[in-house]
Amino acid sequence: MEVFQNVRELYIKDCNLRDLDLHLPSLRSLRLWNLYELSALPREMASLSELVIRQCPKLVTLPPLRMPKLASLAIFDCPQLAARCVKEEGEEREKIAHIPHLLIRREG
Repeated sequence: MEVFQNVRELYIKDCNLRDLDLHLPSLRSLRLWNLYELSALPREMASLSELVIRQCPKLVTLPPLRMPKLASLAIFDCPQLAARCVKEEGEEREKIAHIPHLLIRREG
């Protein structure tokens, strides 16, 4: 696991990452675009306040640990994850119920 103590914003686009096994204790904003192989996010992002996920079709779940400071979540073109977030009985719904600004779009 890589540790990046002072990273506050991270934008990753157009690469073949399968997972983000990183420890980012100061991360406030994470944007992930066109990561077609990504299937796992960092396990814990306690300081995160903004998360944008776009075109990550293999991503199915959010981190297992709650993100208490997350105020904004946008999910675009991630059909599996979106389906698990939008339904009231969706498996991920409890993890995001506290987020004031949600934007989830299933299809492009």
